Amino acid sequence: MNRDMYHNTNTAQSQYMYFGPITTTDTTTNTIRNMYQQFPEFCLSVSQRLSNILDRVGYSQNNRDRKVRIATETEIFRHIGDNFWESRCSVYLFGSRGEGSTGPGLFSDIDYLHQNNESKIITNLSDCEAGKINLYMFQDGNTHPGYVKLLLIRILPDNTPAAFHVCAFDSFGVYVLKNTCFQSNYVGFCSGTADRQQQTYISCDRVPALRCSQWPREGYEWFHRRRCYGWPTTRQIQNAWKYGCFATAVGHPSSNEEVLEWRLSFSLAERDLVRSFGDIVMKVYILLKMVKKTFIEPFLEDAFSSYHCKVCMLWMREKTPSELWCTANLLCCLILCIRQLYEWANAGFCPDYFIVKNNIYDRKIVGMARTKLIQILERLLSDDCRFLCRIECCHIGRILLDDLSSFEYYRLEVEFLVIDDGIIDYKFTAWNATLCRNYMLMKISAELSWSDILSCKIRFCL
Repeated sequence: MNRDMYHNTNTAQSQYMYFGPITTTDTTTNTIRNMYQQFPEFCLSVSQRLSNILDRVGYSQNNRDRKVRIATETEIFRHIGDNFWESRCSVYLFGSRGEGSTGPGLFSDIDYLHQNNESKIITNLSDCEAGKINLYMFQDGNTHPGYVKLLLIRILPDNTPAAFHVCAFDSFGVYVLKNTCFQSNYVGFCSGTADRQQQTYISCDRVPALRCSQWPREGYEWFHRRRCYGWPTTRQIQNAWKYGCFATAVGHPSSNEEVLEWRLSFSLAERDLVRSFGDIVMKVYILLKMVKKTFIEPFLEDAFSSYHCKVCMLWMREKTPSELWCTANLLCCLILCIRQLYEWANAGFCPDYFIVKNNIYDRKIVGMARTKLIQILERLLSDDCRFLCRIECCHIGRILLDDLSSFEYYRLEVEFLVIDDGIIDYKFTAWNATLCRNYMLMKISAELSWSDILSCKIRFCL
């Protein structure tokens, strides 16, 4: 592998023309400038208070670091035991619990990836290893971006014919491994099946996978990508190359050969990048997941997941300068991320962070689900941030409202408040009209259900 493959270059051009609608620097700068010009004290005050509230309810930097340390130590000790007993399976902890991005109110799943140690995925036939089940990774004209097929090169040690029932011919006549092979009793593929275990309060996802020490060719774009702000760093890009990838036993839902496809996962590199997020980046990520849980999940359930939020954060962190992610800009950064999700929903295309041709909205955010997501995100962007007071996780919204009510700029005298035929009218006097208006919007929305807010028109009489 040429060292330039993972060099963090500022001049290399992507081999792909379409990246999805990624927010540009000019748009980012204009958005933040407009927000501060319209209500500077409000943005600064809410940002500082949100950051402090997250610290108070259990999402401080120290708490997140402690969770990451516990997850890392547990994984290391487990791998030591697996190596000592020569286990046929290694277990990794991924998702929010492995990243330290979960906590009170989010109730994130425990995501385990079970790696089969008796097989080896290769991208070059010369890399076959004796004593292993060697699988050649490739794509053909029917394979969707982000998915591969696995050609069984060699069955060791005994070439047992019974092993071939885990394979099937694809449309081109190639004998490839089925992603249902983990349900087989054949010794090489007995790690178990993908399942979801529901415990008392926490669900546990277990996904079987095969390890590839090299990146697929379609992932090379990530190493050549033009980056203007130095993130990820050169060291992180080099580490990502060393991590390789996983092939998980999941086919593309719209494929005619779903059982023959394997989904690529870059979970090790992904986890490393998320753990490198700074304090404010991580807090915006946590707030975005809280927004998802409060406003989107009741309508779309599992169609829109925390993974979409994570992909958004990875793109936004790469496409914006590090100076943007400060406490004073926390609210603005949250709005920028919501706007990016809105633009992707409008386009019907959400590019995967590592393989940009892979649309992670495909077969999930379509039809009525996409229409509903656009409506919700549009409403969040148009209500002057008053949705913040309705965040239910850890009662963030109520705590924020109480904090703001003690702020001297929010003293006001309400002259009248009328709710009639879905129209809210109010008139007031205050020391600061802009701050007063936003606080009053929060106060009103705290008394209404989210469904009422979605269908309600608000008129201001100042």
